[in-house]
Amino acid sequence: MTKETTTLWIDTTNANIVRVLYISNTGWEKTMMADIDLHNGKVNLIMGKDIESREPISQFQTSMYLQTGFRRLSLTGCDLSIINHAKEVIRRVIEENQDNAYEFINLKYHVEAAHYNYTYTDAEDWPADKIRDSIRNYVNTVLYDIGDNKNAFYCGITNDIDIRMQQHRDNDFNIVGNKVGAWLCRNAECATKVERLMGEFGYDIGRGNKAGNGANYDSCYVYILKKG
Repeated sequence: MTKETTTLWIDTTNANIVRVLYISNTGWEKTMMADIDLHNGKVNLIMGKDIESREPISQFQTSMYLQTGFRRLSLTGCDLSIINHAKEVIRRVIEENQDNAYEFINLKYHVEAAHYNYTYTDAEDWPADKIRDSIRNYVNTVLYDIGDNKNAFYCGITNDIDIRMQQHRDNDFNIVGNKVGAWLCRNAECATKVERLMGEFGYDIGRGNKAGNGANYDSCYVYILKKG
C-alpha cells in the first residue's frame, strides 16, 4: 500500500485558488494546507501543529476525493502551467517574508516534490527484515545499473522526505533520476534498525556507516536513493 503526501487542487468555483495539501505521515507537526491566490499573489498557509487548524485540514483530507468543490491537478498541460504559476507566487511570498519564510520554503519543497519520482510504501505493520528486503528489491528493479556497487546507493531515515531530499541536493549529492523509495515504519526505532541492516549489507548509510545519525523521535521513514 502506498501513502500519498502532497496533492494539488484547484477551486472549481474560483480558478484563481490552488490548494496544496501536505499530509505528514509521521504526525501533525509538519502537516500543512495552503490556498494560493494566483490573482492577488497571496498564500494562506495553515499548519497542523496549530490545533485549531487540524479540523479544516482533516475535513478536506477525508472528503477530497468525493467533493466537487475542488479538482485535482495533473502534472501535464494546462494544469502544469497552473502549478508553475502557484510556485512563482510562493517564491515571491518567500522573498517578501524573508524573516518568517521557513514554512513557506517547506511549502515550496512539497510542491516541487510532486514532480519527482518518490515512491511511498506503508510498512507500519512490517518487521524490519521485510522492509530491508523490499528496499533491496527496489534497488535491484528500479535504481540499479550494470556496474553499480552498493556504495552508489544511500540509505537514510527522516521525518520528511521532501525536505530531506532537498537538503541532500543542496549539501551532499544529486539524486539520480530524482528517484527515491521511502518506507513508513511503525516508529523511529524500526527505521533505525532497517538503516543498520542496509549498512550491514554494504550500502552507504552516512557518517561512518553508523545507523541513526541525526534521527528525530519521529524519523519513521527509511529511504533509498542513488547518488549522482
